[in-house]
Amino acid sequence: MTALIEVPEDLAAEIGEDAWNPWPWVTDRDGETWAASPILWSGEQVMAPFAADGRPATRSSVEAVYGPLIDQPHCPICGATSSWRDGVCARRLDSDAHPEQTRNTR
Repeated sequence: MTALIEVPEDLAAEIGEDAWNPWPWVTDRDGETWAASPILWSGEQVMAPFAADGRPATRSSVEAVYGPLIDQPHCPICGATSSWRDGVCARRLDSDAHPEQTRNTR
């Protein structure tokens, strides 16, 4: 069986959850969500798992272990998936979800 190629601990520590919203999200065949970071390690894209017990790993190893990855559209500001349609977030006027957008609309 193929194993995940996890990135070194120091690089994994640099990838904070706060930065995930603007990154593309994908789901694997088990329904787990991964953030496709812009970070490269050994020439490969680093994927950050949403699972609390997971460690960032290379994209090719994630695909080898968990199958093809499918894009998961989401709001790049609040991370909402169910309220994201055609590039518009239904939560855009919610001050908790989108504070920077509601600040100028009231």
